[in-house]
Amino acid sequence: MDIEALVAFLFELRMNNHKAWFDANRPRYEVLRAAFYGELQQIIDRFARFDAPLTTLKPKDCAFRINKRFPDKEGSYKTQFSAHFTHTGRGPSMPGYYFEITAQGLINVGGGWYQPTPEHLAWIHQDIAAHSEKIERILDQPDLRRVYGVLSDQKAKKVPKDFPADHPQAELLRQKGYTVWLEADVSRIGGDLSGYVSERFQAAAPLIQYLRTMELEMPPVEPQRLD
Repeated sequence: MDIEALVAFLFELRMNNHKAWFDANRPRYEVLRAAFYGELQQIIDRFARFDAPLTTLKPKDCAFRINKRFPDKEGSYKTQFSAHFTHTGRGPSMPGYYFEITAQGLINVGGGWYQPTPEHLAWIHQDIAAHSEKIERILDQPDLRRVYGVLSDQKAKKVPKDFPADHPQAELLRQKGYTVWLEADVSRIGGDLSGYVSERFQAAAPLIQYLRTMELEMPPVEPQRLD
């Protein structure tokens, strides 16, 4: 797709974030959205190389809508094109791959489990405490380190109360989430958006697949009884 045209549209939208401007420029948006969906389909097809279950996804199930759910003082529309790939499509608090192109001309790529629920986070902590070699082996993989470096999430000030403060995996247990993140200028794409994103997704795949296993293996959480 024409990345320069997309960034120009998003920048103008940022400066004119209201319905009248968007309606007047809707034909531009629809052309860009169609091209973006085409790139998403190519990314989905490339999952066959490293995360085959995701090849059943559809672009419309992964792309985020441009309308804000709750308009705010900055306007009614998001100023990025973005997509989230999980085993069920985009979704909150689920392990998956994510990327976005912003009005500032940035392409941000990453993946993992952002803001897992307290129950899911406790489940991951239990697995790390019992089998730390699994996630340590993933985080030490050369491709992940070369592309992303270290985990990008914030850490709690203290180790969770269920574990001793001097636990051997204290640093991993303090994580509030388990994601990796890379920010770059869109000029780095080199005309091949789906290739650029897919290569970086592949580096993050072992982490996401581990976290997906954690999600799928976790026993159902019983709803609290309200007396």
